[in-house]
Amino acid sequence: MNNSHLEERLKYAKEQLQIGNYGRVERAANELINSNDAEFLKDGLFYKGMSLSFQGNTTEAIDYFNQAIEVDPNFEFAYYYRLDNLFRVGQIDEARADAKKLISLDDQNVLYYEKLAAIDMEMGDNESAEAIANKVLEIEPENIAFIALRADMRSKQKKYAAAIEDYLKLQASEEFEHMDQISTYTSTGFAYLQTKDYESAKIQLEKAKALNSNHPLALAYLGYTLTHLDQMDDGVELINDAIDINPDISYPYLLLAKAAIVLEEMEDAKECIELAQERDPEGEYKEEIDELLKKLE
Repeated sequence: MNNSHLEERLKYAKEQLQIGNYGRVERAANELINSNDAEFLKDGLFYKGMSLSFQGNTTEAIDYFNQAIEVDPNFEFAYYYRLDNLFRVGQIDEARADAKKLISLDDQNVLYYEKLAAIDMEMGDNESAEAIANKVLEIEPENIAFIALRADMRSKQKKYAAAIEDYLKLQASEEFEHMDQISTYTSTGFAYLQTKDYESAKIQLEKAKALNSNHPLALAYLGYTLTHLDQMDDGVELINDAIDINPDISYPYLLLAKAAIVLEEMEDAKECIELAQERDPEGEYKEEIDELLKKLE
């Protein structure tokens, strides 16, 4: 079988994959696999895997990607799509190994870092995800997606001053008008709140509130900010408004408990803490809850 025919079959497989004609993809892929032409074997295996993957046959798809990688140990596309399928079936460590392999093959490809960062975030490794963002920003200093990622990872690690720097970069960027401005203002306000810069927190959270007066976290954070700016009644009212909008979010109850402790309303504080615990089954706020319980003792 001559190469020109195989090239046509490869092109056909690509075209049919794009429009979802998976039976035709597999027939073309089988021709490439059965051609005994080493140059096209890996592509046949790859497209057979892609077709199976798109049809939800994840385990079979992984097997074909495995075979393609055996033929070409540096086959980047096969690693790239294999890791998606590995991730889908919960083989997280194996998926991460594929992402690391891709970066070793091309350490300037931001898409590969995106895959690794997504895996690390799924694993809860915020420190590693931040390190990946730092690497990408060495390659592309203005990469908005990774500035946003790093800001969130820094905030999760309580590096609030550094997080604020990134959030302000986002706000100053030309792309900010196309971003989720409410979330950015809310996250910036929260970070300022944690550094006890209440005036700056108020500015950010009022911007979020102006865009959506029913955003529960923006209202809760703003309310708690006001309790530190001698506006206790207004602040408590906003936190209660946030709870009315979404009574299933844990954190506003914690903020209300903190305000109740300041007001020396200990029974109310205890009730709010219990409500927060009920809505925090994964223990995201366990540390803060424990601190508040100690204050009640």
